[in-house]
Amino acid sequence: MRAKTSLLIRFLSVMICFFPALSSARWETVDEASVTFIDDHDEYDVAADGSYVNLRHRVVKIEKESAIKDYGTAELEYDGAIETMEIVSAFVKNDETRIAVDKKYIEHRSAGADNTGFNSKKVIVIAFPGIRTGSITELTIKKTRFKAIHQGHFSQIYTPGTFHSKKGRLMTVRSAIPLQYSISGPKGYIAGASKKNGNIYEYYFDLKKDIYLQIAPNSEPGLWFPETFYPVINLTSFKSWADMTGVFSKKLHPIINSKLPARFVSFVEKAKSETGFERRADVLVSQMIQELRYMGDWRNSNFYHMPRSFEEIDRTSFGDCKDLSLVLAAMLRTLGYKADLAVIERTEWPSYLQMPLPLTQFFNHMIVRAEDENGKLYWLDPTNRTANAKGKWPDLADRPVIAMAPWATTPERTPALLPEDTQSHAIRTDEMSETGQVKTSLTMVYSGTIESEMLPELRLRGDKKSSQFFISMLTGSNPYKDEQVDVKVADPYIAAPLTIKASAVVTRVPSRTTAGFSYTLPAIFSTHANFSSEERELGVKIGDIETTGMKVHLTGIKLIGELPEKCEIDSRWIKGSVTYSQTDKGILIETSEVIKKNKFTNAELKSAEFKTLIQKIKNCHSLRQLIYKPLGKS
Repeated sequence: MRAKTSLLIRFLSVMICFFPALSSARWETVDEASVTFIDDHDEYDVAADGSYVNLRHRVVKIEKESAIKDYGTAELEYDGAIETMEIVSAFVKNDETRIAVDKKYIEHRSAGADNTGFNSKKVIVIAFPGIRTGSITELTIKKTRFKAIHQGHFSQIYTPGTFHSKKGRLMTVRSAIPLQYSISGPKGYIAGASKKNGNIYEYYFDLKKDIYLQIAPNSEPGLWFPETFYPVINLTSFKSWADMTGVFSKKLHPIINSKLPARFVSFVEKAKSETGFERRADVLVSQMIQELRYMGDWRNSNFYHMPRSFEEIDRTSFGDCKDLSLVLAAMLRTLGYKADLAVIERTEWPSYLQMPLPLTQFFNHMIVRAEDENGKLYWLDPTNRTANAKGKWPDLADRPVIAMAPWATTPERTPALLPEDTQSHAIRTDEMSETGQVKTSLTMVYSGTIESEMLPELRLRGDKKSSQFFISMLTGSNPYKDEQVDVKVADPYIAAPLTIKASAVVTRVPSRTTAGFSYTLPAIFSTHANFSSEERELGVKIGDIETTGMKVHLTGIKLIGELPEKCEIDSRWIKGSVTYSQTDKGILIETSEVIKKNKFTNAELKSAEFKTLIQKIKNCHSLRQLIYKPLGKS
């Protein structure tokens, strides 16, 4: 589930600096919309046990040719383990002609899995015939949830989405269970109302005005939204967070308190010989990585929110996030620590930073909440392929999380990433020569998140492939000889600072100028300087929060002219510098970058402070070439 940062990209980040120009992000205008949802209305009839029947009616007009491919065919997913779905009616209207879709253009089949693991998703595929610009499709779908995930409970999240939608009724809910609702996001779009009709609670939600919130095509480094930007209806039968966690913990209690199999007891015995919570937790996870494989399970029928038994996990030697977190929490409890399972949204781009009501849909992942003997809090994810109790993971940082325990009455928040949590430092020496035979050597030290993410790739590549990889990055496409690589890994499964050394003799023909040879100087924070903040309607995410540094020593050369002036950048978002100095052997270029904050709000981007920062970065890059003369042939 993790969106891994590749070793290649991380390595290149200290080797080269090249960033394209970036355009401004904005909303599309209505005349750019490819489709219009004339009607998009859901009706729910919810039973006392939480099961329900959902009737959805859609009327969609094709506005542009580009939408024919996407909306001429509909793929409707449902969970075959707990739901059925049927097409009540399907029509295509061209001008005044309204044609029913023939059954031969409707297919029921299993859905293609977008994650490795188990799922019970099914799909209905409908191909609307005769679709062209101006066509209108009408579709009514009936979905029956015959088994509630949690007995006696119902919850739903609904949004009009990214298409152009006309105002009107969005959702009607008739429920035998009393519900509570909230409307998040931009104000003034959705209105809600409720009433009781006999023993049935009724809820109505209307789109009060037309809406179209589609992001125009752009080449941004990454869009970011400081708050919900689509109007969202949150609907739940859970009375409070304590009500929700109580349902979970009641089911979890007999599972987590059952007897551990002998294999997991042996894991505990090995960890017991270590000192301190962090070391013990890492030894536990290290053994799990080596003996248990991660296998996702998104089936709602039995295991959507509840883990399997210890015996089943032990027998199969695999598990999903719930299973592996269960094993780790139980082993930590055996060692005397407080440990509970917790749910969180795992992604680099969290959607549910604001959670006005208790809904299970806010979460997609389970981890372990643990405390050491002094009460220090840890968030542990045993599905990662590196044990790193003291570290943080970008896809779990700074977001709501709640323990599945009776005492948990409100969500907590995981710690935010800090620049010191991810560090990479490099020292490079290039012995320059007139012939172009450059003796180059590089020492890199990675620590924190980046090192934790690199370890699994190094294990998979093996020593030989890793060496070839680092040499190719060091030498580029240039011919080379006398190459050497040394990768020092303290433990292939437990995070610790990682040192990589590489050297080679590279044939690299230097660029000539009228004054002498030239060397391209590194630029810092180029991405921050090269995108427009004018007329921006959306925030932006640039890079990762981290600290990077590099020293490049050019030896065997004589400077022609003066050294460039020192460049220093400091702000509440970033801090860095480039300095140049002469040594008895040549020129030393020292570069540092600290990204303190990588998510910029619309207001920040348009502020005078940020515009001044951009200008400082551009001024730093005004002189990009170092002119030199080789001292002699090597």
